Amino acid sequence: MNSLSDFAVRFDLKYARQLCPQPIWSTLLRLCLIAAIGFTTVIASSVCSWSQEPTWPVEHTAGQFCIHSTVPTAQFEAYLPSLCSLPTELSQTLQVSVAQELIQVVVLENREALDAYAHRIFPSAPNRGALYIRHRGPGLVLTYFHDGWICDVRHECTHALLDVSGLTLPLWQDEGLAEYFETIGENPIGHTSHLQATRSQVRYGQVVDLQKMERMEFGSGLNPKEYRDAWSIVTFLLHSSEETRSTYQQYLQDHQSKRAAGFLSHRLAPKIPSWREAFSDFYRR
Repeated sequence: MNSLSDFAVRFDLKYARQLCPQPIWSTLLRLCLIAAIGFTTVIASSVCSWSQEPTWPVEHTAGQFCIHSTVPTAQFEAYLPSLCSLPTELSQTLQVSVAQELIQVVVLENREALDAYAHRIFPSAPNRGALYIRHRGPGLVLTYFHDGWICDVRHECTHALLDVSGLTLPLWQDEGLAEYFETIGENPIGHTSHLQATRSQVRYGQVVDLQKMERMEFGSGLNPKEYRDAWSIVTFLLHSSEETRSTYQQYLQDHQSKRAAGFLSHRLAPKIPSWREAFSDFYRR
């Protein structure tokens, strides 16, 4: 049996088994084996004899993250402190409650393996270098190991943590927060690509329009400029002043508590007479 295909089936079955009682488990087991990949009669004939808990070459728990990997632990363990600190960073920065649910993270050896695995368990998954999908129960963060892995995994785990914590936000805010928290280092606004590009935009009088972002539809996702604009708004709100930070934190708390949050721009209007001036001044510092 192809090893990567084996892992794909086993990972799905592991969580189907945890979530589904008998006799549903027996039926779902057959469906998973047939529908997930549909490869060999050997798999189908082994349905009733499955007895061992499936395993990956590497299974490692670090803080709130369960890592399932085809990559040796030694290659990514130096990054784990920066991953494990993420739930605390979200909680302290946003002043929201972060659920303690374990986040499942898959680390594969290359992009080709990631694409094959993602489409095997979720055929409509987009082609991306990392992604968070909620499918068949617990959400999965899918990644492959490379030099920028820690940024990718922090980005996708931000989506996962916001999701399990009940923070359902407009897409541009969800992505803006993920872009913000993917960065590691002492300077929280020092995104390697977004900061200088945003400053350049401001120098040429190009200021992100918050109200326009709130009205936009992002059915097919954000383009690179929209990712940058979303990051720039979130970063401005969290670092421009105590007033903007506390206003945004309260907005997020209302979302989490399922209270009517309204438009963010309406909340900010009494505190920021001129969005264009305040935004420009911040990025000229």
